[in-house]
Amino acid sequence: MKYFPFLLALAFLVYSCNSEDNTKIPTPPAPPEAKKPIEVKNKINKPDEKPNTVRGKFYITHETDSESEMPQSVIYVICRAETTLVAKVMGDAALVEKSQFSDMDIPSNAITACASWYAGAGDYFYLIPDKRNMIKVFQGWQDEGQETPGYHWKKAKEIHF
Repeated sequence: MKYFPFLLALAFLVYSCNSEDNTKIPTPPAPPEAKKPIEVKNKINKPDEKPNTVRGKFYITHETDSESEMPQSVIYVICRAETTLVAKVMGDAALVEKSQFSDMDIPSNAITACASWYAGAGDYFYLIPDKRNMIKVFQGWQDEGQETPGYHWKKAKEIHF
């Protein structure tokens, strides 16, 4: 039972890697036409090209603390077939709908977000893609007794892929 969350994460990872239909053979490119090659200058700095960014998602497991019997969530980020531990928090964490991002001061370019609330306090996370093959993880918190409003966001981790 101790290894169940790890085995569950591993099974999810293997399933997500094999979900694409790899039996299709790609069609070869069309032969080049007999035209004079065109020289392209400054192609790298073209402003209309989108940068190559990584995509990731949260994977959340739920468990109960054996001593206190309180619910806990273990939050991971999965990107490019790699799983990285983000945090272990109290409560049952769940994904946040994109429609709620602005209400929670989450930037519109965030990939995904998740939240957990338990016994008057909450932990929140969101992911921001970066051009340098990494994902930035931001962590925030709220408490029923807090004196300043908001989610107190700060960068918690950079995950390089």
